Amino acid sequence: MKRFCRDVISFFITLALVICALQLAFSLRTKGKTITGHDNLNLTANKNADLLLFGSSRCWAHFDPAFFDSAYSLKSINIGVEGHSDIVFIKLRLKNYLSKNTAPKFAILSFDPFFYAGDSSDNQNFVKKDIFARYAFLPDKSEVPIVDYFKFTYLERYMPLYAVLKYRIFFSGILLNKRVAYLKTGNGIRGMVWDTLAKPVNLNRRKEFIKSNSVDSVQIALGGLNQLCRDNGIKLICVQTPIYKAFQADSGFQYTRIICERLKIPFIDVNDPEIEADYRNFVDAFHLNRAGVNKMNAILAGDSTLKSFLKH
Repeated sequence: MKRFCRDVISFFITLALVICALQLAFSLRTKGKTITGHDNLNLTANKNADLLLFGSSRCWAHFDPAFFDSAYSLKSINIGVEGHSDIVFIKLRLKNYLSKNTAPKFAILSFDPFFYAGDSSDNQNFVKKDIFARYAFLPDKSEVPIVDYFKFTYLERYMPLYAVLKYRIFFSGILLNKRVAYLKTGNGIRGMVWDTLAKPVNLNRRKEFIKSNSVDSVQIALGGLNQLCRDNGIKLICVQTPIYKAFQADSGFQYTRIICERLKIPFIDVNDPEIEADYRNFVDAFHLNRAGVNKMNAILAGDSTLKSFLKH
């Protein structure tokens, strides 16, 4: 019986050591690297950019740091996160960046009708939670607010290997075979042309746009984000980037401008008719491809509001 007990204890000790070793291997393998491109919290540390580009997937896919570097002689970085148009998360991402860098002089928020306030205490948006699971186990102090936002459990935070196995990122983290190719941190611009048969226009997505009864909550949340920028000496401007023409008549496109005017935040709408009318400028109805981004950049390069804003 004693021998049996010793064997059982030995087995569990060995198992615990193996689990800890695998967690350590995962952590060392992914340190300073990205698994998919969006898990870039550590990669954006110590960049100390002059211009911060932030927002949802339309920031990630539309704003090219190389363009702003060249056109405005600024060091810029893109920290947009796909699937997150809730201002509460965008604010958390900004705070995370500021905890690891000096504050930028300027910030451009990709602001569009998909935005909503969000709720950190009762968050229901878990898009990309699997990707952010790499930060769940014993998170750094700067990552705790984002780990809290995704509601990772006690076991996911304190049991080695549990989170990375539960969310199936262990092997992609070890192999690093799912990384997206990007020229610079956060640059998710793609070259393919929209296949309108495979991805037809879905007008039901208009239900997600800002409505009259949500304007006040979005305005309050954006005002809080703007105040965070002011507190850190950052000048904020909002840019509404192109989406396909079928959605342009929706009132949500007017509310974005109205909200910014009320908050006295500079606002630019780059929904140019020549861009939004041609499907060949898009990857899908809501995201430009490289051709579309180049056309948008040509407009931004000559925009007097942006030129005046980025004077330094």
